[in-house]
Amino acid sequence: MRTNIHTGADAEQDGGADLVISLSGAEATALGMEAATLADWFASALAAVVAMRTGHVAGDPANGAPTVADTWYWVINDVDNRLLPRIEGIRDAAIRAHIAAGGSLDRLALAMDAPKSSAQRPWNRARTTEPTLWERWATGTLPEPQRAELPDAPAVDQSDGDDPVVATVPPMPVHAVTYRDRATGRRVEAMRTGSFDAAAAELARLRREGAPLATMYIDGR
Repeated sequence: MRTNIHTGADAEQDGGADLVISLSGAEATALGMEAATLADWFASALAAVVAMRTGHVAGDPANGAPTVADTWYWVINDVDNRLLPRIEGIRDAAIRAHIAAGGSLDRLALAMDAPKSSAQRPWNRARTTEPTLWERWATGTLPEPQRAELPDAPAVDQSDGDDPVVATVPPMPVHAVTYRDRATGRRVEAMRTGSFDAAAAELARLRREGAPLATMYIDGR
């Protein structure tokens, strides 16, 4: 896996920069289509920083729309609801792998840039609990039916008055196809369907037409 930044005449947009992640065949196989969705969600995080610093979606008043409430909806949805749980799963799985490989608590604290007392908690958790759902997602050990029903749906209050009970709405997996709009920088949903074949055909069409960051993923909503 290699990361590169292309600037100047090599960049797609004048005065801009292209961030490129190059995967080997084995890496691409291991990540599958999730490589594109993870990159898309991380791009949302970068776009959020640009919007916060400039007040415009594309960072330029001449080419980007001003930020509005809907701008932050997409940021929160992509970063908090989709990206962060996966990053936390990667972190927890890495700590578990560190311990399994014979790594010490001192080295874990050094990696975390934290006191040994702060590293003790994740160390103990990894040694005494089973892997979480997101750890199993990270390690590729989550069965396909569960992968299709990752709990992304918001919780709803099913209280009957004094004793609130919060339960998660069981997700209904569908295939969503999205791309990033060049003018606004927002992720646009092109299709939402229960048919994998229909979604794959739409994805192929968007990529033929050069739609930026065209991706397909299984969504729980």
